[in-house]
Amino acid sequence: MSTTPSDTDATIDACLRVGHGFHADERERLVEALDQINRHLIGTPADEVTLEIHVKDRDHAEQRVTLEGQVPGLPLIIASHATDGSHDDTEVWRDVTRVRDEFIRQLDADKDKRRPNHRH
Repeated sequence: MSTTPSDTDATIDACLRVGHGFHADERERLVEALDQINRHLIGTPADEVTLEIHVKDRDHAEQRVTLEGQVPGLPLIIASHATDGSHDDTEVWRDVTRVRDEFIRQLDADKDKRRPNHRH
């Protein structure tokens, strides 16, 4: 199996919608930060995947970054991380990395549950 997405595969760049709390000029940085998700989407058509990232209360102590994704055949994946305390600009990018890792964990777990040889 290839580890490089084809032109029709879902990728962060093709599927990501940038929601509230992020600025349009941050999209490229978000795509780069979430890039590791691409290899987990190989073989999934881009037109069947939706991904959205947003941040609530950016630059406040209650800041929360959330990445939601719908991948065909799997339940809705919601990965979220709340900051408690620090609220500088670097924290939002650490939170993006944390939700990326949680999203990948959930995606892989959901895929494993659907494999024919999965044991409960």
